[in-house]
Amino acid sequence: MTKSGVPHVLIYITSAMLFIAIAPLPYSYFTLLRIVVCSVFVLAFLVAYDRNYKNLIWVYALIAIIFNPFIKIHFDREIWMFIDVIASIIMIVTANKIVKKADN
Repeated sequence: MTKSGVPHVLIYITSAMLFIAIAPLPYSYFTLLRIVVCSVFVLAFLVAYDRNYKNLIWVYALIAIIFNPFIKIHFDREIWMFIDVIASIIMIVTANKIVKKADN
């Protein structure tokens, strides 16, 4: 999996979706958000594992677990807003570690 990674566009779409989640939106948006965020952070986890980024492995796994759509973790709205912003910032700040490398 040496050339694998998360495409830039997926990182930025996920981050934008997390920031948009601060707004009062229908429940269906948050269901979609859970699916997208969990999927992207699982992919990021796999890339971090492949590239041996030990600290990021745990961070990505924790975020994927929090956003998993199967066994929902319930927090107050204010806590979710904080988690959304933090997860978005983590995704943007660590993007260069997990981004898909150009084919050479």
